[in-house]
Amino acid sequence: MALRILLAVVLAQIWPLTFADVNITVQDVKTKEIPATMYGYMWEDINHSGDGGLYAELLQNRAFQKTTNLTGWDPLTESIELSVVTGDGVSAALPNSLEVAIESGTRGFVSFANTGYWGIKVTPNTTYSGSLYARLGEGTKYRGDLCVSLQSATDEPVVFAETVAVHAGVLTRSWAKFTFTLKTGDKGTDNINNVFAIRVNAGAMKGPVNAAATLNFGLFSLFPPTYNDRPNGLRKDLAEVMAATAPKVWRFPGGNNLEGETIDTRWKWNETIGPLEDRPGRLGDWSYINTDGLGLMEYLQWAEDLDATVILGVYAGYSLNGASVPQDELQPYIQEVLDELHFLLDPSTTKLGAWRASLGHEDPYDIRYVEVGNEDNLSGPVPTYQSYRWKMYHDAIRAEFPAINIMATTRASQPVDPVPEFIDYHVYTHPRGLVNLATQYDNVTRATKYFVGEYAIVSLNTSDIWNNRMPWPVVRGAASEASYMIGFERNADVVFASAYAPTLQHVNGTQWTPNLIAFDAGKIVRSVSYFVQWMFGTHVGTHVLESGSGLANPVFWTVSVHEEARAVYLKLANVAETVQTASVDVSALPVDFTADAEWITIGDANLNASNAFDSGEVYTPKTTWLSLENGLLELPLGPWSASVVTLTLV
Repeated sequence: MALRILLAVVLAQIWPLTFADVNITVQDVKTKEIPATMYGYMWEDINHSGDGGLYAELLQNRAFQKTTNLTGWDPLTESIELSVVTGDGVSAALPNSLEVAIESGTRGFVSFANTGYWGIKVTPNTTYSGSLYARLGEGTKYRGDLCVSLQSATDEPVVFAETVAVHAGVLTRSWAKFTFTLKTGDKGTDNINNVFAIRVNAGAMKGPVNAAATLNFGLFSLFPPTYNDRPNGLRKDLAEVMAATAPKVWRFPGGNNLEGETIDTRWKWNETIGPLEDRPGRLGDWSYINTDGLGLMEYLQWAEDLDATVILGVYAGYSLNGASVPQDELQPYIQEVLDELHFLLDPSTTKLGAWRASLGHEDPYDIRYVEVGNEDNLSGPVPTYQSYRWKMYHDAIRAEFPAINIMATTRASQPVDPVPEFIDYHVYTHPRGLVNLATQYDNVTRATKYFVGEYAIVSLNTSDIWNNRMPWPVVRGAASEASYMIGFERNADVVFASAYAPTLQHVNGTQWTPNLIAFDAGKIVRSVSYFVQWMFGTHVGTHVLESGSGLANPVFWTVSVHEEARAVYLKLANVAETVQTASVDVSALPVDFTADAEWITIGDANLNASNAFDSGEVYTPKTTWLSLENGLLELPLGPWSASVVTLTLV
């Protein structure tokens, strides 16, 4: 008997098992106000999420920034040689340029091309806007046109659009910028195996005696129509997918990519603004060059378009090679942050405010939160963060910008002085681990506010998540994320914002998996985790309603009301491998019981199911309409599922 009792106790502690059904009674009592910032995005350029992704520029390696490699560029014909030369580029920030050498005696047309970011999507009835810099090489004369086109990358190319970019006789030895448009008309293709080609009439070219004729090119650019038609803007379809989750917080520019592999390669705000010719780019922290075409003001324009609150990450004197700026050398880096804030917040009558206004934003930006550093809770950065970096940055920002909320990146258990009012918390784990954290904020001190700035299920392996990563989010991971998110709303008095991370993944340029949204040059696949973000982000109340504890593991729930929207939202997660029936009594609410309730749910009996890129969006939310007879709902919650039920107020 003793052995049998012991076995029962042990089995009761094993997760998951079959649990009893849950009864939920909702009262017409508001308990906590829910911040509008509850759900949003964390951003850094990883997985070519910026260059080659959200940033709509179609041409890879467009200005040969920080590299002499020919990545993205190929000759299309014989008798032509491409190379990158350094010095005397189109600007001081862009010293590298492309030299095109054409063998002496070559006749006919020769051409070269940019292959884009692993392809270029060509859409019918679309106008593409482009530009390039060009000049004659030393000793070269040219009497022909320079033609550009969008065409297939096949042996016998199909030309979708073509135009003269530079007319005969215009080129000189000096750099000049040329703009053009490419109009596809009714031509287009679903295939992304296309290139941007430049064609030269070799017969109209003469080089030095017994030497190749040369042309130099710099800072190419080609844009399709962008989100909200913004210049230097965002890829429309990706931006629309991101905007569809109704994100109300936007943290940028990182993340690791803020810190730099070295102190010198940190993200520098003033090198990401102004004309593209003045942006040198940098080697990002995820192994590829960042053009910084998607810079400070483009990020903020995106936040304004989303009506999202900005959490501005600032470099805090630590880089990923383990180097901390010494205390007696830190002040210039602090001043760099103060200058950025003055640029963003000062009136246009000041020096830095006038600079901002000259770049197109007359009014100051709305910046309420500044995050000092990134993941300074880790063993490398935490000693200097605790001993001097946090305090020096905090005190300097507070002195000049007393209204700004300043956020730390250490744990609450890692004391810093002064005590932070806001903390950014990150967690990557397995499904069981995140479910166990669903009550994480139930018992924390209410004086500190939390931004759960990065979280995701990255593995199904409970003992080694980092070496057993999932390629795509899976059903059981999405359900466990939902259970964690329900904990945010139940603790809306301390959790003011959250963001799944990372957001985007170019499938041909990936450094991290899994991610919320996968894409290539022409296709987008939304993950099961994306759909949970969409379900929760588009159904946010203003106040939590009393509904009991909010958990009867394996079922977690929260209920909120949005009186202006005339809606009550019930969010649930079932993290068991069996159906759990939730009986919900809403009879105490001023609900229209004659109107059916909308029930949106996502889940599947195949717990490891995913929307892999090749298979597409197999698993998507399903909508059912439920009768509210007698003010009762009976919800059979599928295994590992997330649900949102919407009730209509009278």
